[in-house]
Amino acid sequence: MALLHGSWIHPSPTLEASQPLSAHTEPTAESIFFLWGETWRSSTAPITPFSSAPPHPFCLSVDELSDLLGSLHQSKVLTLPSAVQDVSQRHDRKRRDKAEGWQVRSLGLLCHWAEAGVVPLHSAAEPSEEACLYPLQVGGLCLSAAVATEFLLAIPFSTDLQAEDPLGTDLRYWSHVSRWSLDLLVRSKVLPSLQKDQDGCVYAYWQPLLDSALDQARLRQMQAQMPLVCQCYYASAKEQPPALALPIPSKPILLASLQQLVDQQVRRILCSENSIAALTKMQDKSLGEWLSALERPTGELSLKGESEGAQILSAFATWTQPLQLAQTQQKAFRAVFAL
Repeated sequence: MALLHGSWIHPSPTLEASQPLSAHTEPTAESIFFLWGETWRSSTAPITPFSSAPPHPFCLSVDELSDLLGSLHQSKVLTLPSAVQDVSQRHDRKRRDKAEGWQVRSLGLLCHWAEAGVVPLHSAAEPSEEACLYPLQVGGLCLSAAVATEFLLAIPFSTDLQAEDPLGTDLRYWSHVSRWSLDLLVRSKVLPSLQKDQDGCVYAYWQPLLDSALDQARLRQMQAQMPLVCQCYYASAKEQPPALALPIPSKPILLASLQQLVDQQVRRILCSENSIAALTKMQDKSLGEWLSALERPTGELSLKGESEGAQILSAFATWTQPLQLAQTQQKAFRAVFAL
């Protein structure tokens, strides 16, 4: 049985991303969703130490992944966006092998440690006491944040009970996070934000506002339930030596992914309804430019000089100060019962 896997990859998630009003990735950095698959194969010989990460023996090739996506789409198990359907088409294989979306990345996956080397484990296999994380090369499809958002929202909660579930636990996890983003949009728990990068450019983006006890509890629950494999993706697509860093903490990955899901959905709504265009004709040009950037895909503000950037950043800090103070007070005090 073949299984689909996938997870978000953010170039530089902030490890201290605990504030509800702080950006969790660089505004110019591009977050992607890496989609790949695996299947059962005959047992292979142990992998001896390599100078580079060896290929994953259970990983699906580009043709096998295309066949799997096509069959799932035809059977209506998954509704694939057009960008994913292009890869699932079977014509012009040579051209598709060189497609921009297909990449080979290094992942930290569970392997069985033996004297002769390491033996990769299937994700459905029960790990033993000798299991360890080892970097393996995995080929898959890199989806942009916009395509990934559409893809994750199309994943059903459950498949036919008579058939085996073709989705891995990591893909199921991100589909539940995408539903959480819908809940935040329905409750208007989103906030327009600003951030300045190292080059001095100011970017506008949308982020979730997790200032309620309900969302903070859900954040802790989602953080604890994140599969380990989601924390073991290399940010770079370049080949890495066979040395695996410690897994990235789950909280910054979750917050950065949730921010991408919220941002993409709000921008899609604004572009379809053109609801901000009328507000850009206000007297304050910098504020109008901010509102216009919240609608554009790039989010970059076209400001004249550093003075306008400093002015709008100062206005944004003043506007969000009550929320920042409320968050600081929540961390300073905690109600307890004493016997």
